[in-house]
Amino acid sequence: MSKNAASIGLNIETEVISVFDYYDNNKYDLVLSTGGALNFLDKAASIQVIQRLKNNVQDGGYMYVTVFTIHDNAFSRQYELAEIKNEDTYYSDKIGTWVTGFKDNELRMMFKHWEIIKYFEENIIDDGHGEPHYHHTAGILARKI
Repeated sequence: MSKNAASIGLNIETEVISVFDYYDNNKYDLVLSTGGALNFLDKAASIQVIQRLKNNVQDGGYMYVTVFTIHDNAFSRQYELAEIKNEDTYYSDKIGTWVTGFKDNELRMMFKHWEIIKYFEENIIDDGHGEPHYHHTAGILARKI
């Protein structure tokens, strides 16, 4: 990303790090969490990570997050079959991790003290692997005020 920015005259610094190595003393203009990364933790850990990410955004900075919801076909089907589950979370033996779905407006409520620029809950097509299929996602672009 930095190379692309430099090619058009922008000087930006980027960093790719694990959400578990993300410390609250850093301040960023923009924090992104996409691709369902937060869905592969148990619900409590997902919420804790979102809060840590929010704490790292400086005043006036932005955060963009996308997650899968409980309405996702794959989530709801696997949740019903799972042996180990909690509310909105189940353990997948197939992939060896927890899988979490977010409820309607749950992501929006986590940003209730921020300026919400864009919020959506919608079906999106995934044609990146196997047969094209849909996922139900929620996403938010918010500015810390």
